[in-house]
Amino acid sequence: MQVVQKKPHAVVAPSLLACDFGKLGAEAQRMMDSGADELHIDVMDGHFVPNISFGFADIEAVRKYVPNAFLDCHLMVTDPLAWLPTLRRIGVQNITFHIEAVDNPLDIINAIHNCGIQAGVSIKPNTIIDVRSSSYSYTLHAMLASLLLSSFAQNIENSPAIQSCDRILIMTVEPGFGGQAFMQSMVPKIQRLRSIYPDKCIEVDGGITLGDILHTVTKAGANAIVAGSCIFRSQNSTETIQSFHTTLRQYF
Repeated sequence: MQVVQKKPHAVVAPSLLACDFGKLGAEAQRMMDSGADELHIDVMDGHFVPNISFGFADIEAVRKYVPNAFLDCHLMVTDPLAWLPTLRRIGVQNITFHIEAVDNPLDIINAIHNCGIQAGVSIKPNTIIDVRSSSYSYTLHAMLASLLLSSFAQNIENSPAIQSCDRILIMTVEPGFGGQAFMQSMVPKIQRLRSIYPDKCIEVDGGITLGDILHTVTKAGANAIVAGSCIFRSQNSTETIQSFHTTLRQYF
């Protein structure tokens, strides 16, 4: 069953990785009450990334506390299909996996779609796409990497998996741990993918804060923002999420 894609719209998704794990359900509810569009759940298996985070029981607990919330599961795992049956039963609405972790990304997207779930593809910072046509200035190192790997890059950005997925998640930090600094060098990726896929959801995750960084990524083409520490550690999460929405809606 093909999941119908919608025009990109502004999405603010607090990352539960930054919440108080001792109050997981209450934290999820607090984010929804504060105006979150989605809840971002990072699943790590300790193999694809050197950390372990949420398991099935945790995700099920979140679903229990916020039965109507849109759950966006980001699988940083080596075997995404092993998670699919239980995540389907729990009732998550989106499953994003890493294109670097699998040999058959299109098959995985089709399997997710066949469960009636949206499918996303995530791209790590060191996965190159061809950004040479981007108007954003980038370093000589990045330029050389792009030139040397342009054939591989072209395969990534125009691959059937990228074309078929419902969202593209561009990691703006190295995946595995929260609280890292935003990587400015990822902006050309956002611009390039938005230029190719004007109607697709393009999501960014990692070091996103209010102000210049948020304006930079939204202007580049990101319509969906994952933010952890910036929201959970703010004095007023409702006002913070509203501020994210205000900036996003200038572009989407």
